[in-house]
Amino acid sequence: MMRSVRFPARLSASIVLAAVSLPASSQPAPPPLAALKSIEHGLWELQEKGSKAAPQRLCVRDPMMLMQVRHGASVCSRFVVENAQTRGTVYYTCPGAGHGQTSIRVESPRLFQLDSQGIIDKSPFNASYEGRFAGVCR
Repeated sequence: MMRSVRFPARLSASIVLAAVSLPASSQPAPPPLAALKSIEHGLWELQEKGSKAAPQRLCVRDPMMLMQVRHGASVCSRFVVENAQTRGTVYYTCPGAGHGQTSIRVESPRLFQLDSQGIIDKSPFNASYEGRFAGVCR
């Protein structure tokens, strides 16, 4: 014979609240982007289109970091919007730091186009980059 157990209303609400407010690290990771699987790991130069500034150099160990390039190492939750063989789009939210949406088009394992827009430190950004593989990280 099965017994049902009833919890006081406050305890029930606490259990539900605890389950809903799990930290981001315990939430399932988004599926990997197919387009990122072909990108070389190593040193990359990102040249902002239309800018005469020197390219930004990044050591890419995890290509997914490219999808939140303006938010760097911020801890962000991600939602995959498009996941194709040579294209991908990710929407991400970084609590306290902003949010963004980035699209990538991979032309070869050593060349890609990246478009990113969003909010960082309460200010909007909109940038397009060309990424070129530059070698091994040092």
